[in-house]
Amino acid sequence: MSLCTKCEKEECNPQRFGKCAERDLMVEYGYCFNCAFWTRISQREGGTQFPIIDGHAFSIGPEYKGSRAHKGMGGRKFVIKFFHQKQPIITTNLWSQGEIPPHFREEIPNNAEFIDNAAICRDDNGMISFRQSD
Repeated sequence: MSLCTKCEKEECNPQRFGKCAERDLMVEYGYCFNCAFWTRISQREGGTQFPIIDGHAFSIGPEYKGSRAHKGMGGRKFVIKFFHQKQPIITTNLWSQGEIPPHFREEIPNNAEFIDNAAICRDDNGMISFRQSD
């Protein structure tokens, strides 16, 4: 097996994956799955659907009435202010895409911030949790 051409750390083995966009990037560029995933994140155009906050990627799902168990972050409320907009967005369906690896931070810059006391929290063991807005 060969090492990823992007991070040079992880193994590039597209045969382990079924047909998907990440596998296509693995085959075309020699990326590992992780780098292929973050390349897709860097290429998406989302306007106000994909906030990047403090080096962490999110996706905002549709708002609907129903069980909180089927919503991102358990249906907790988050208020997000995109840098290019005047008005904040309120969502109860925020999904974490993960912490952006250091070698992707320039390609995937922050584009928003939490307001109303929401925050990304990290404990002494490096575990990440999220505090909802007031």
